[in-house]
Amino acid sequence: MPALPALPARERMTRRSTVFLAWLGWLAFLVYGSLVPLDYVALPWDQAVAAFKSIPFLKLGIESRADWVANGVLYAPRGFLSARLLNAWMPRLPYAVGIPLAFVGCAGLAVGVEFTQLFFPPRTVSQNDLMAEAIGSAVGALLAPMLAGWLARLGAGWFAGGGKLLRHLLEGYAVVYVLLCFFPYDLLLSGAEVQGKWASGLWGGVLAPHERGLLFALLQLVVETGLVLPIGVLLARPDGRAGVPRAALVGAALGVAIELGQFFVASGVSQGASILTRAAGVALGAALAPTLARGGVPVVAAVLGRHAGWLVLLYLPVLLFVNGWFRAPWQDLAAAGAVWRELRLLPFYYHYWTTEAMALYSLGSVALMYLPAVVLGWARGLPLGVVLPSVALLTLAVEASKLFLTGMRPDPTNLLISTAAGAVTWALLGLAAQPRREVAGLVAPGASPGPASSWPLAWMLLPVVLAGAVLWAVWFPAFPWLMLAFLGACAVVVWWRPVLALALIPAALPVLDLAPWSGRFYWDEFDVLQAVVIAIALCRTPPPRGQTHRLRPLTLAFALLALSLAVATVRALLPWQAIDLNSFSSYYSPYNALRIVKGAVWAGLFVLLWRRLAAAGPARGKLLDAGMATGLALTVAFVLWERAQAVSLLDFGADFRVSGPISAMHKGGAYLECWLAVA
Repeated sequence: MPALPALPARERMTRRSTVFLAWLGWLAFLVYGSLVPLDYVALPWDQAVAAFKSIPFLKLGIESRADWVANGVLYAPRGFLSARLLNAWMPRLPYAVGIPLAFVGCAGLAVGVEFTQLFFPPRTVSQNDLMAEAIGSAVGALLAPMLAGWLARLGAGWFAGGGKLLRHLLEGYAVVYVLLCFFPYDLLLSGAEVQGKWASGLWGGVLAPHERGLLFALLQLVVETGLVLPIGVLLARPDGRAGVPRAALVGAALGVAIELGQFFVASGVSQGASILTRAAGVALGAALAPTLARGGVPVVAAVLGRHAGWLVLLYLPVLLFVNGWFRAPWQDLAAAGAVWRELRLLPFYYHYWTTEAMALYSLGSVALMYLPAVVLGWARGLPLGVVLPSVALLTLAVEASKLFLTGMRPDPTNLLISTAAGAVTWALLGLAAQPRREVAGLVAPGASPGPASSWPLAWMLLPVVLAGAVLWAVWFPAFPWLMLAFLGACAVVVWWRPVLALALIPAALPVLDLAPWSGRFYWDEFDVLQAVVIAIALCRTPPPRGQTHRLRPLTLAFALLALSLAVATVRALLPWQAIDLNSFSSYYSPYNALRIVKGAVWAGLFVLLWRRLAAAGPARGKLLDAGMATGLALTVAFVLWERAQAVSLLDFGADFRVSGPISAMHKGGAYLECWLAVA
């Protein structure tokens, strides 16, 4: 794994200190959060050791799944920061050594924390928690080398400031936003759970039922629109030509993907209106992007500063409404005193007594609701020493008012959250607003700043795809080691020359069909080949620069086709049937809809790969032609051999129909004829 870029001494020490402080801060957060509510109970050492040796493996239901997943999610940053810290302080230590060391350290911490929890009831100690924490640590440590290049570019932007930093911050924001949309990842795992979600009030065709009323639900839609606005800025063309319709289409597709995904998350809320808000938010971001590109963040600050007074008058009533001023009845001083006497001032105390999803929602909501005050103060040019205390006083006043609101309870933790979020936002705004400056030595001469792809998501998914392919090949019922060797050879070839993927896929399309030997046709060897080849090629290929993206009628037609396929697939799967041994062994199963739509997904990914390989020029078309010709030649050879075995090559009167290498011909259809005509 590459070492840190050659930096001037000051910047190098700053990076090391930043990684160390982040590592130390997350360590403190993990230990503190694992022991809240800090109710210590003395326990003899021998008894504690015996209890820890016999901790149970719990059978978790859907109500506990979110907490289990959250344990792993919390340890993923720990593994990531540990691997980065080792690389920062020992640049010559390869990641092949650093990752196992980081994992061992994180696993040791997990064991120590779980053991300590025995002294802090009502914390629950189980083997499930240890397993989740180990998985999260491993995932985090593995992500460290994959994101090294992007982090190097982010570090370069951090010291350079201006638009370069803003671009990388927007990339990180987009990834984090999508990941948080599905937190806490408590996926539905059975047909009964899906039916329970269908019968619940956690989804709606337009709006999901909201316990706080229609006005609050509409306010949430406004917030959703604002949250995806940075993604529109990231996706937009600087000149803005024809960018807004395309951005709206991308936003709608993002909304469909998120809302469909959230339906299969137990604690997720799905509603059709959120598709429209995300389309509107991404389109608005794309519309604002040209102005931001021309004038940068200072232009936004100037506009906000001129209208700060009116914006404050609009902001304060909304803030008070969200915190219950106009919704909950007020109570007298005696009732407020009773609430105060029962109040616990311990930070994050109340977050422990709720679900992981609600705890994250609460934390994010508090951070967002006070950010407008920070942004307006920054836009007006007020110093940090004035803005942060003002935000703290505003938070304190709002929380104190909850003593007098029936059914409400102040949370002292909100004071910490609002000030911390304000400080981070202030620092990022200041850096993004700086004029870009060149910093010598940010990248070593001749050194690559990181992976070819500027989008880290592909690198995040690559190890999952490769690990899944290896497991699939090992457990494949027909020629497993031959399949593993074949997939490995294709992976090496595409890693060496990503453009060769355009020849491999069409060449294998008609002939890589082992269903007669394996019996598998829902997810087969050709699907695994495409997953491996496309994942590697996307990681090894940078996005095309300067490419024109216009919303052509044909693009819109295919987008509508994709939408209709998605709707038809969902319709075919409903009402949801429990998965059993026959679910994926028959063409008459409702799950056959997934097998059908799978082809459209692969086609879309192939088109994406074609666009990403634009820099290859005419070689793209030549390799695609070569792949099609190879697949055609292999198919014809197979057909000739088949006719020679069954009837003579020149006997065209016999009642015999060739099937070629395509196993689906056994159920009728014109699969072989279609391939021959297209090829």
